[in-house]
Amino acid sequence: MRQRPGLLAFLGVFVLGLCVKPSFPQATATQAQLNGAVRDQSGGAVANSSITLREVDTNSIYTATSNADGLYTFAIVPPGKYELTAEARGFGKYTQTGIVLSRSSSPQ
Repeated sequence: MRQRPGLLAFLGVFVLGLCVKPSFPQATATQAQLNGAVRDQSGGAVANSSITLREVDTNSIYTATSNADGLYTFAIVPPGKYELTAEARGFGKYTQTGIVLSRSSSPQ
């Protein structure tokens, strides 16, 4: 019987492929989230405030704008030390330092 080297090589690779355990990419989730609200002295919402989040160690800047209820979100930022600044027309500038964000946990 005549052997077919191409067919044998294919079958060898095919059988080897059956023995390999499939793997899926694993990613380490290294992200944090910051939610907040901008309020005036009486507790009323301040809409359309410019919010700046600055990572102290890298000087990376993230920006957001508060919605009609004064709410803002920085959904995906790296964990780290931050400084937050809020500015709105008719109000003074507000800065908060010493914000530390850590990795958020998510179900897997």
